[in-house]
Amino acid sequence: MNQIELKEKLFYNPATGDFFWKEGQHNHVKKGQLAGYIRTSHTGTPYRIIKINNQNYRAHKLAWLYMTGDWPKHEIDHKNRIGDDNRIKNLRDVTASQNALNRKVKSNNTTGFSGIEKRGKKWRAIITTNKKRKYLGTFDTKDEAQRARKKAEIKYEIYNFQIIQSSNRNSCAHQEKP
Repeated sequence: MNQIELKEKLFYNPATGDFFWKEGQHNHVKKGQLAGYIRTSHTGTPYRIIKINNQNYRAHKLAWLYMTGDWPKHEIDHKNRIGDDNRIKNLRDVTASQNALNRKVKSNNTTGFSGIEKRGKKWRAIITTNKKRKYLGTFDTKDEAQRARKKAEIKYEIYNFQIIQSSNRNSCAHQEKP
């Protein structure tokens, strides 16, 4: 699959993240119909799957190919953590370790923040980059540890999107479909 073949078969709306068939595929798939179906991953995250030429593709990877002309070099991360929100502004090509930073805080996390640990009466900040764990220091307050962690994220160009912004995915639903 390449960008030309993809664009022959599907239309992609980057504002909504939706794909639509340019031509009918079978008796049950009509021209202009929303392409694909939702499959839930083992983690419970829903992803849109589109079948082209008997091959299943995740829609977020197709969106990347459609807009850039290249397959992702690494993994495609959904910034807002909504696996079927395939708007191009919500997608980024990241390494596995960068993608791991955008996970929910684990249920056993007692601090509420990634990379912050309570150590007795102090707080320790940690970051992992290039598969190496770096200790950023021990601090008197959780706020100080958080600031150190944020500073390190910027230094190492690791962007954590744990603050979820509300997104109105249907704001462009009135746009004309192909």
